Amino acid sequence: MTTQKQLTKLEQLQQQHNGIRFIRSYPILNYIKTLSPTDRQLIELVLSYQDNGQPFQMKYETIADILNISYQTVKNRVTKLSKENIIITNHKSNFNGVDGGSSTKLSVDLDVLITMIETPAESKPASTTEHTQKPETILVAEFEQPITAEIKEPTKKPEEVKKVQTDPKKALMLERYKSKFYYSKAGDTMTPADFHSLTDRRFMDLPKVTSRVIGLPADNFDVFWSKVQELKKDLLVTEQAHQ
Repeated sequence: MTTQKQLTKLEQLQQQHNGIRFIRSYPILNYIKTLSPTDRQLIELVLSYQDNGQPFQMKYETIADILNISYQTVKNRVTKLSKENIIITNHKSNFNGVDGGSSTKLSVDLDVLITMIETPAESKPASTTEHTQKPETILVAEFEQPITAEIKEPTKKPEEVKKVQTDPKKALMLERYKSKFYYSKAGDTMTPADFHSLTDRRFMDLPKVTSRVIGLPADNFDVFWSKVQELKKDLLVTEQAHQ
């Protein structure tokens, strides 16, 4: 089978499963710092229809299936992007005129999106001081040993306190975590899909990983980071066993 035929077959399978052949990708959206990876995926999905002149009236359940996230996450992302005027929602009740019901059409305001790309300063969170924390600094103090009369050694000068910066990867992940759960409240929890989105699906193949990450807090980064390190150790052991 030629590469072209393989691609065609893949597109056919995608069309049958999700009703869409492919989703457009716009890496330039990374310039908008307030957008989480899930935000960008949702915008790209809507634009895949909008760029072809098709109305986007997909159910939230279908969006969740395509993007591998929960229904509630889809709802939260649409609400957030609507407040930022990036996504426009057009809700109609009794759309079929007989049995009742409703439909919601989503569209992307390209003018707002392009403005946010061209003026990066405006794409930063409004209250940067409140929501952006500096990387933690751990102070490690070293003390001299007590001197007794019997030893009679010259007194040592205390060494300077050392500042040990945390892993830069942790600081970067903290920014992604805060961006993803920017609108979360105390006590909110993340879904396995949220976890895999933050960790770039690195741990998808670990056994029972879903049950191990479900219910992780969306307002406590240290607990999330601890779980990432735990799974990383498991992953290294698994990889070494297959070498």
